[in-house]
Amino acid sequence: MASLLRLFQKESDVLGSVDNGGQLPIDPWRAVIGIASKSQQGFVEALPWLCLFARSGVDIPVSTYMDFSTLARRFHVSLTDALIFVEGAMSSIWLRSMGRQKLQSMFSSLHSRLAPDISHRLQTKDGLVDASVRDLVHLYLLTC
Repeated sequence: MASLLRLFQKESDVLGSVDNGGQLPIDPWRAVIGIASKSQQGFVEALPWLCLFARSGVDIPVSTYMDFSTLARRFHVSLTDALIFVEGAMSSIWLRSMGRQKLQSMFSSLHSRLAPDISHRLQTKDGLVDASVRDLVHLYLLTC
């Protein structure tokens, strides 16, 4: 995991390497957002990477989560994909809570958008299996 931390350098480290070497390092966030923004399938493929980075201790900028939130809204992601996104964001907050207050508006927006669908599915059990009900309840509680 140390290689992930070297790849995803902090902004202050990036500025130091530009001063020392004169070249900008690779911007991995631009690559991740680029893949996620191509299509709904690209977004779904990028979600596990976002979660992996968050759980590995990589400092994910709030702007990256905001970009993913915008893409989730644009692609009308499924509840399952929304759960993966929320779990990744929560992992990031768990590891580093300072400066993450800006994510509250993202969770609020996500909750407002998904709450009617979650409630409807829980009440009607429309197209759900037992594991999905548990996931829906989990998503609902995480975004409240």
